[in-house]
Amino acid sequence: MCLMYGSASTDSLYSENNSIQIIERNLKWKDQVHYSARQKKAMELGGALGAFKMSGIFTEVDLALFDFAKIANCGKNTIFGLGQMDWWGKLSEVKE
Repeated sequence: MCLMYGSASTDSLYSENNSIQIIERNLKWKDQVHYSARQKKAMELGGALGAFKMSGIFTEVDLALFDFAKIANCGKNTIFGLGQMDWWGKLSEVKE
């Protein structure tokens, strides 16, 4: 995710992994209605819903970030229950 959406410093545990690619995706946008007590009106909260498949060699740091995202959720509007994710993979593809 750092490779695709950010950067990592050279002194961090993370190192860029150019072998990871999204090879399949089935995503659609879904809007949900939420009433804002602060703004006193109904608002739409939207996000991507679906699945995608990544391929490549994942490091232990990559897997730890995925595990954290399963617990804390990821992305915008997680306080509203959005951003739930799950992952699974073959351990033979894990880079030591």
